[in-house]
Amino acid sequence: MVIAISVQVGREGTKRWSRLSEDERQEVVAILKNSKARWSNLSDSERRTLRAIVVKALGPNRR
Repeated sequence: MVIAISVQVGREGTKRWSRLSEDERQEVVAILKNSKARWSNLSDSERRTLRAIVVKALGPNRR
């Protein structure tokens, strides 16, 4: 069961990641690196940017 769920998460993650442009992907990576992947280390501007990119990656169905 855990393996099946892991495979599904991997597929969905890849599908959603591919919705982003190369620049957006690089920006997400840079933001996460600079903040050490901690929400509290993000500036307001970085939070807005990250939210916008995540919403785009989720797409219109958001599921």
